[in-house]
Amino acid sequence: MTQTLGQVVAAEAAARAEANKRGGKLHKDSQKADLFEGFDTNYSPFAEAEDGSDARALQRPPEGKRVQLIAEDLLGEFMSEMRSAIDLAAVKDEANCRAKADVTMPDGLVLLRAVPATHLLHMEKVLEDFGTFVAKLPVRDPAIDWTYSTDDRLAHSPETFTNSEEVRQRALVIVPPTQYQAGTGTTYQERVAVGRRTTVRHTGALSVQRKRDLERRVAELKVAFKQAREVANRVDAADVHEADILFGYILG
Repeated sequence: MTQTLGQVVAAEAAARAEANKRGGKLHKDSQKADLFEGFDTNYSPFAEAEDGSDARALQRPPEGKRVQLIAEDLLGEFMSEMRSAIDLAAVKDEANCRAKADVTMPDGLVLLRAVPATHLLHMEKVLEDFGTFVAKLPVRDPAIDWTYSTDDRLAHSPETFTNSEEVRQRALVIVPPTQYQAGTGTTYQERVAVGRRTTVRHTGALSVQRKRDLERRVAELKVAFKQAREVANRVDAADVHEADILFGYILG
């Protein structure tokens, strides 16, 4: 039955994971040299013991160790585990050479033509990172009426004015002096305006609308690339049996 590239990609990932799991165990077994070795020992007494006693009393049980692994068998098992993953990877990569699609925007604009499926997948990840970057960009205070000058790229606020004040000592006469007695008084502090501060704020942050537009465009691109990849992944995958050829050469 014909499979699409998308189906092969899913199957290849599962086959590779299973091959890595089982192949890893076989790889560990292949390093256990003792499991490949065995022996048989049989004891044969001489016809007569040196002291003249019955030779049957000198019988010993046979000894031995069974060979648990055969290298050729282990090699065959390892190849069997790898076969499906290799063939599916070959099918996937061959289909990827033919899997292409246009990147089309919501208004019908074809932004890119015949983009390979592998690059479409890569760009989805890139746009995900780009969207995260844009989301973190600061915006300027929308309550302020910002303007741009002609000679720079900064936004500027209208002038605001505040008084600059100083604290000064003042004298207060409580009882005026007369010719008969001295007067009494005290001092107090008073804040006095001595000037005016003029402030203009500057910012390199985005406007709220500009950030919204950037986020919308990135989101549209992400959808367009995802849809293009889905189209590209519908290409029919050819039946490839690469593993048999490779293993046949290895085994000679």
